[in-house]
Amino acid sequence: MDAIEQWKYLTRQANDAFGKQCNAVAETLYQRSIQLMQQVLESQDEVRTAHEKSGMTEVICLSISVQNLADLYAQQERWTRCFSILETYQARFTQASEALCVQPSTALTLIQESGRLKREGLRHHANKEHPLTTPERTWVEHLPMTARVH
Repeated sequence: MDAIEQWKYLTRQANDAFGKQCNAVAETLYQRSIQLMQQVLESQDEVRTAHEKSGMTEVICLSISVQNLADLYAQQERWTRCFSILETYQARFTQASEALCVQPSTALTLIQESGRLKREGLRHHANKEHPLTTPERTWVEHLPMTARVH
């Protein structure tokens, strides 16, 4: 089984565990999928030739795994971990996109995925500040009534 197939398998298993609220299992599997993609990308850096893949798919898979893990942390209201992982990989992607040895197509993918991680961080921050809960309605009773306009 190649690395992408392994990643897909791990991600399906993690998503299934997430759906069943088996949070510890989901966290472990998401972390394993992140480690797998990191290893693949690092090994590609060491043996890359002009004829090899650029790593774009692996970068996207890594980004998805990071976002999945951040979603898990957000669901558990583990905000520090949620924001930390998103910010860490956003910075890593930005830094990697600026490396001279990175192919232009990979650099573009790194920049795009860095933007996605930033957007996810902002989305989670907004959810943290304004959770999607039923608003308290008792305050409505205390508002002054206005005349209806017909």
